[in-house]
Amino acid sequence: MLDLDGRLVALKSRKHWPKSDLSAFLSSFAPISIVASDRNPPAHAAVKLAASYSAKLFRPAHSLGVIEKTRSARESGARNAHERDAYAAAKKAFDVRCANKFRNLDRRFGLRATHALKAAVVSGVRRDMALAST
Repeated sequence: MLDLDGRLVALKSRKHWPKSDLSAFLSSFAPISIVASDRNPPAHAAVKLAASYSAKLFRPAHSLGVIEKTRSARESGARNAHERDAYAAAKKAFDVRCANKFRNLDRRFGLRATHALKAAVVSGVRRDMALAST
């Protein structure tokens, strides 16, 4: 999980994670704007997860390779390949989908570029509509 500033909030994996426990864990971070995949096409589980949270699904232009994921996740503290891959996918999604938009919002709106505005824009709401509703 990354926050709207691209900072790591949570990084956790479990073997045979019960869906109810996973759902409770993810819901504690709601609203979820983007579900990221490290593969293209994305795994069916990622598609279902995005749909269940009404989140956008990010799939990279090409599946991320091990070297790219390892470089990306070097500073994440990932304890295994699953966490490394999840962090790399989230970071790639943030860099591709959010970083430029958020810089532009900050430059254009200054203090009015709140997290609520950024979350709305990432979710697909037009900037002018999002600004009017925040």
